[in-house]
Amino acid sequence: MPAQLLQPMILLAVLFVLLSECGARPHHSCRRLAGNMLRTRGCHVVHPRNNSLTIDCDGKNLNSVKNILQNFQNLGCNVPLKLHINKPTFPIAADLFNNVQKSLHRLEILHLTLHQSWDNIFSNLGSLKILVLHFEQTSRMDSIVLGTDSFNGLSELEYLRISTKTPVILRKDALKNLHKLKCLGLSGVASSCEGSDADFVKSIYPGSNSLKTHYEDPISHRVETCKVHTRCAVPKNA
Repeated sequence: MPAQLLQPMILLAVLFVLLSECGARPHHSCRRLAGNMLRTRGCHVVHPRNNSLTIDCDGKNLNSVKNILQNFQNLGCNVPLKLHINKPTFPIAADLFNNVQKSLHRLEILHLTLHQSWDNIFSNLGSLKILVLHFEQTSRMDSIVLGTDSFNGLSELEYLRISTKTPVILRKDALKNLHKLKCLGLSGVASSCEGSDADFVKSIYPGSNSLKTHYEDPISHRVETCKVHTRCAVPKNA
């Protein structure tokens, strides 16, 4: 090959390598994120193949969750994040997600037993696509009430699933600001006992006619089923 052609090809090859490394650097830096260390005990990190990252915390230590999310930010990670918090022994507060609010793609908070207010907890999670909440039976008999303020700021939310073993009441128009909602899953949520589940969904989400029966996670491509099964808050003959 003539020398005058060889030199430009070498330059192009070097440029391609440099650009590839620059594009991969944020994801590569996330590979250094390790869980279940001294300051992140109980939080495990999973690196799937689909250019995302999963952090799974057992919920025993608030500082462990804060530290692992701080490390995520410190490493400059900018890949979609899936965060699972299981059986949290601490109240969930809005500032818990400050370090990952732009990257958080899926949030699952499971086996909740603490009675707390849920107003404005997710107000900074404008990039969140999927939210899963599961409430266990609590020691208090008070119902957990979720209204419009409980879902403030979730402008990009597409999938919401709420399941409960304790009384959870969704107020009228509670989901009215979730303009991009595609899939709603409810199990055990208290309804007014008047009308069908479809009537109840329409009362809490005016755009219910646009809801789908299935939803595909755009990152993992996992397909979720959208089902609503409510229970009466008050017996019909009461």
